[in-house]
Amino acid sequence: MKFLAKASNWAERQFPIALKICVPLFAITVTTATVLTINAATTLREGLKESYKNQARQLASVGAVEFNSHRDDAASMNVLLKNLKALEPSIDHIHIYRIVDGVPKVWASSNPQTLKADYQIQKHDLEPLTTGKSSEKEESDEQLLEINVPLRVDNRVVASMGMYINLAPRDRAIAATTTNIAIATIIGVTSQIIVLLCILYWAILRRIARLSRATLLVAAGDLSIHLPECDRPKGRDEITNVARAFDQMVDAVRNRTYQQTAVTELSQIAASALWARSKIVSARLRSMAISSTLATSCKK
Repeated sequence: MKFLAKASNWAERQFPIALKICVPLFAITVTTATVLTINAATTLREGLKESYKNQARQLASVGAVEFNSHRDDAASMNVLLKNLKALEPSIDHIHIYRIVDGVPKVWASSNPQTLKADYQIQKHDLEPLTTGKSSEKEESDEQLLEINVPLRVDNRVVASMGMYINLAPRDRAIAATTTNIAIATIIGVTSQIIVLLCILYWAILRRIARLSRATLLVAAGDLSIHLPECDRPKGRDEITNVARAFDQMVDAVRNRTYQQTAVTELSQIAASALWARSKIVSARLRSMAISSTLATSCKK
């Protein structure tokens, strides 16, 4: 507690009132704006992610419906998958996995090169075939959103479709939007701080500076100072009331100074008259003494 008290006293002595008000105000404003910006960016990012996922799910549903109509026609499914990819530029590629002769393979694809026998199939690509449930995975290294859904025929899982969404456009959109939000926040915070500083200067700082200059002039002996706040009626504004009290104090000091000056002048006049009277009395006494001496001499 003593340390805090010393630190508080030191800060009160070392920092001007403008800094004491502006620094906390600036810190609070910037912190609030930062939190709001981060929250807005996070909400936007999650919204875009969910939008991409919903879009991929809808396209996967279209593919699942078409698979029921062409479950034995790989060539037709290849054409369909190519059309789906052309319809949505964010799709990187689409695969349909089936187990043929006990071996999992890419049965149809939007990219014919992956139909080769040596194409490496990841374990999680085949999960819908074994579990019958859809799975989603975001590969941050490759910026891909992978959605795997089971394909059913007569309520039996016979294949799975993997749709791979390129997340680079989404990430660019998020980055651009985040930058715009940050720029707008900076402009808003800067404008707010400028307005608050102008109000602070107009309402408090300039009046305190004027009151400080008045006290320095009074300390230097100038009692003719008069603050404009003193012409206003008393209200709830603390600075106006302090200025009125200061003006009343200056009037009291000025009146007392005039009284002391008048008393001093009267004392000087009285002292001068007394001194003159004493001189006159002394002269008369000397004259009387001389007259008495002359009379005594004449009698002799």
